Amino acid sequence: MIWAVTGATGFLGRHLVEASLSRGATVRALSRTIVPPSVEHFEGDLLEPDPAGIAAFLKGADVLFHLAGMVSRQKADAEKMMRLHIEGTRAILEGAKKAGVRRVVLASTSGTVGIFEDERTADDNSPYAMAVASEFAYYRSKIYQEKLAMDFAKSSDLELVCLRPSLLLGPGDHRLSSTGDVKAFLDKKFPVIPAGGISFVDARDTAAAFVEAAVRKIAPLPRTYLLTAENWSMARFVREMEEVSGVRAPTKQLNKSILDIGSSIVKLLGEPSFLPDAESMKMASLYWYVDATRAKEELGFNTRPARETLRDTIDFIRAMP
Repeated sequence: MIWAVTGATGFLGRHLVEASLSRGATVRALSRTIVPPSVEHFEGDLLEPDPAGIAAFLKGADVLFHLAGMVSRQKADAEKMMRLHIEGTRAILEGAKKAGVRRVVLASTSGTVGIFEDERTADDNSPYAMAVASEFAYYRSKIYQEKLAMDFAKSSDLELVCLRPSLLLGPGDHRLSSTGDVKAFLDKKFPVIPAGGISFVDARDTAAAFVEAAVRKIAPLPRTYLLTAENWSMARFVREMEEVSGVRAPTKQLNKSILDIGSSIVKLLGEPSFLPDAESMKMASLYWYVDATRAKEELGFNTRPARETLRDTIDFIRAMP
């Protein structure tokens, strides 16, 4: 069996490649950078999709894992994220249809449905959280990506499984694209405890769920699955990081109204480098709680203890050069 992977060199992608190889799959990667010798490399960039290159990449593939994406809180990256997540996804789905790929497993995010101003929990039947997500370019683009993929699957023979992991933690995030806030805590750049709540999952457990999404019989299709291990208040998250790392946590907690005011002030000041960016301040005041019951029941999704994930995340960051 041939499994094709976009985003294979990213945090989740590296774990997915390892899990795929362990299942005996021949793994192909569409990437701008060199991949391990055990993976067939096809050079390409979905910001500038090449139909011929995509066709070669997908020829004979049974499953496509579409993980290629960009995570950024910078305004300057908003247009690039929209182009990659929408036009790049359209191009790879059209290529998959032409190549006769049986199933596409799409990496989305829990933030498409699970962002709240108050303490609530989303499940896979929840509507898109557009009212809140529209403030954040990344989550806005992922909602549009999901909608595009779902509509495409309904009008074609593609079997689409859309996985929605929460914040990815664990070892292997070389770019700190997902674990940057843990790094900030370890560096004592986490001055206060935000008022909101966080949802997180181990990247290794997430990769295992992607493999199951590729091989299991699933109905109806297209189908979405939220993936999370824990929903914790930010106060608990900070306290747990303190206990695992030995780094003293802040004691002062800011409520949502103060964080919102701070976010507005930072925007007015032009986001000076000595203050957190406005988007991060706003995000910290929100609740990101989601329910992974469907994934547990239909994919056999299981997670390791949260403290193991935190410990492995911290150990990896501390070992980075």
